[in-house]
Amino acid sequence: MPNPAMPDPSFHAPSALEVAQVSAENITEALKTSEIRYRRLFETARDGILILDSDEGKITDSNPFMTELLGYSHDELLGKELWEIGLIKDKEASQEAFGQLERDGYIRYEDLPLENQRGKKREVEFVSNLYPENGHTVIQCNIRDITARREAEAERERTLAQLEAVLTSATDGIIVSDPAGNILMWNPAGLAMHEYTDLADARRHLSEFRDTFAMRDADGGAPLSLDKWPLSRVMRGETFTEYELLVERLDTGTIWWASYSGARALGDGGNPLLLVLTVRDISERRRMEAQRVALTEQLREAVERQRRFLKEMLFGLTEGHMRLCDTRGDLPAELPPVCDPVELTAMTLRLLRQQVDSMTEELRFTKERVYDLKTAASEAAMNAVRHGGGGAARVHADPASGVIQVWIRDAGEGIAEHLIHRAVESGWTTGGFGQGFFLMWRTCDRVYLLTGATGTTVVLEMNRTPPAPFWMHEGV
Repeated sequence: MPNPAMPDPSFHAPSALEVAQVSAENITEALKTSEIRYRRLFETARDGILILDSDEGKITDSNPFMTELLGYSHDELLGKELWEIGLIKDKEASQEAFGQLERDGYIRYEDLPLENQRGKKREVEFVSNLYPENGHTVIQCNIRDITARREAEAERERTLAQLEAVLTSATDGIIVSDPAGNILMWNPAGLAMHEYTDLADARRHLSEFRDTFAMRDADGGAPLSLDKWPLSRVMRGETFTEYELLVERLDTGTIWWASYSGARALGDGGNPLLLVLTVRDISERRRMEAQRVALTEQLREAVERQRRFLKEMLFGLTEGHMRLCDTRGDLPAELPPVCDPVELTAMTLRLLRQQVDSMTEELRFTKERVYDLKTAASEAAMNAVRHGGGGAARVHADPASGVIQVWIRDAGEGIAEHLIHRAVESGWTTGGFGQGFFLMWRTCDRVYLLTGATGTTVVLEMNRTPPAPFWMHEGV
């Protein structure tokens, strides 16, 4: 095996003309791809998009969602100004808006009322930008329908107001006895909670309630003995809060959950004067706790469904090239390593490229596929250096099957899940992701991505012979 650290004497460096020709072809192809992708996004976006001529302020293009939102056909929208389709109040307001747009290059309205052609009222978020195109300035307007969100917010505000009214008007039950356990007073909430209509019927000694009520602890087992009832505990000098019991009224069969708190009111000499219980009906809370458990499980299932959708979306939009992994078990089986590992820094990227070059030559890859794999490996390694603080890379291969793998691992903070879907976008960059993934899946047969809080693993796979398109595989 040739030493990857030494230059290959048989290697022929391309001429400047050859490089320029390849670069021009790549740029042309990239532009075509970008235009196709932009048009696809433009046509399928669930936000309305309008393109306007900056000189006349008239619409020159619109996406299908604008027709759905406003009720105007594409042809009806062309040539109109924004005030003519109801997005801006009148022509004067439109002129003011365009004046601001010319000054600032950007305008935004977060709560814009809109009435479509059928008279249906909607609320939209309106953002407009100026940008140059072929030496001419055009205006792009993005219109997002936020009606459902505003309705949900209003409904939530109404629900909170109702809940606040209920909480404000409700009071806990209060029960007062003497130190011997003779009930002296119930407040109306306490009487109602325990199904008494007359205070006289409820003023009795604690022991006289044994034939009326049964109390069980949170396990819901056998009824508690009288000495474990809340008032008995206070009579013994205990102070407690949130003593939760399942209470049953024996003569009516009513059962509810109650939370008791108890304490003694002491006189000047420290002797107990009164025993005080407060009681709160927590049946609804218990029901909500059970519901929360059920909702938590539903949320977990929803998160799993969302993750599956993200994986399927990336797989489909990248024509089977991008494989999002949940666990290490989803990564491909490691082929035998054929080169020493490379500790990734800005200075060692060249060594990784040399290793890839050497191995692809040994496996008789075409020049185009060699170039593609080196490009992808460089992008993945650079991502690890820039965003993962470094890491390690290693080349694996199976000469018999003609498959090469490049494994790249880092220990960075991983890629935020809400950004992963942007791997399909060309030229999109932030400090957390970068445009390298677009180049990777465009140049490799398969790109596996496993990312999380403990780091990121990227596996690039390339066959000697290009595989058939994923949609031709059985079962796709």
